[in-house]
Amino acid sequence: KETDISFKHSLVQLHNGKTCVEVDKYLDHIGVWDKKFGLLATHDHAMLFT
Repeated sequence: KETDISFKHSLVQLHNGKTCVEVDKYLDHIGVWDKKFGLLATHDHAMLFT
């Protein structure tokens, strides 16, 4: 779970100048790659870290 949290945190930091909606679109875009690593990235998490 620690890796999951850092991954999501890093993702939002990289897009820290973008809105929640823009981050959400990015998370949707990498959704398949994300699942490959067994990580969970959702709109709710994006809002939480934004």
